[in-house]
Amino acid sequence: MLAGDAVHQLSPTGAMGMNTGIADAVDLSWKLAGVLQGWGGPNLTASYEAERQPIGWRNVSMATKFYESHLEFDQGLSAIEDATPEGEAVRADAGPKMTDQVAKMFRTDGLQIGFRYDNSPICIEDGTPEIPDDPEHFAPSARPGARAPHVWMDEGRSTLDLFGKGFTLLRLGPDAAEGDMLAKAAENIGAPFFSHAIADQDVAGIYGAKYVLVRPDGHVAWRGDQMPGDCDALMRTVCGW
Repeated sequence: MLAGDAVHQLSPTGAMGMNTGIADAVDLSWKLAGVLQGWGGPNLTASYEAERQPIGWRNVSMATKFYESHLEFDQGLSAIEDATPEGEAVRADAGPKMTDQVAKMFRTDGLQIGFRYDNSPICIEDGTPEIPDDPEHFAPSARPGARAPHVWMDEGRSTLDLFGKGFTLLRLGPDAAEGDMLAKAAENIGAPFFSHAIADQDVAGIYGAKYVLVRPDGHVAWRGDQMPGDCDALMRTVCGW
């Protein structure tokens, strides 16, 4: 399997090359670990291309647009430093263009951390509409496929501190059940599984459901206001079986 510049070389405009390569490696590494450890099914590594290829196209496309916007400023700039009416006119024209076009490659929060694995074969859709893709602005969302949002919890930790060692079930709100059936389903296939009860209403509000299952890479695999009727089927799907 290939990652980074081996599969998508980007123009340096926008500085998305390392971001894209690292995200490739993060997506691939936990899936390889799952297969090698025995709990990942044959569809787990196959999902790497389904998830990362659209992001590669997205990032290459945006970097190319940033580069092409730079080319527009190669023409008619010879007088830009001149203390003449012509120089003043060039500066008056170039300033707004640079603010609107060139500066876009520095306003890329959505491009850098807003990528989502919509329609992934190992994420279970919840019926909510897809989030508009805004390269400039990041909109936190726990819709399946999205990056699980950072929220400060009461004890001064971030929700992100809970992720990374396996599948993590967030049980949000004071009346969320234990989730024992989902834990047992993970145990049945040997998948690493952790569960956390969070009473903080700010977290529940941003995550948008009572139960949220987060993958080892920090992306949401499933969410719902009730535990799934078939926990074994859910875990087998998110683990690539």
